[in-house]
Amino acid sequence: MGKNKIMPVALVSDMTGEKLVFESRRKAAIFLGVEYSYLKQYLKNGRGHLVKKGYYVELLPQ
Repeated sequence: MGKNKIMPVALVSDMTGEKLVFESRRKAAIFLGVEYSYLKQYLKNGRGHLVKKGYYVELLPQ
């Protein structure tokens, strides 16, 4: 279990600029309605842009 550390994630809306913070990547994936593995691929470099969902996603320091 040490491999999948709980890491906080921020989602920033393309349209409004509103920033949503989630305590884990899984909770952010549930909010977006996507699988965890789908979201994880966007976070390989610590940040990404989910164009179809309209959010920028980035890992936050713990």
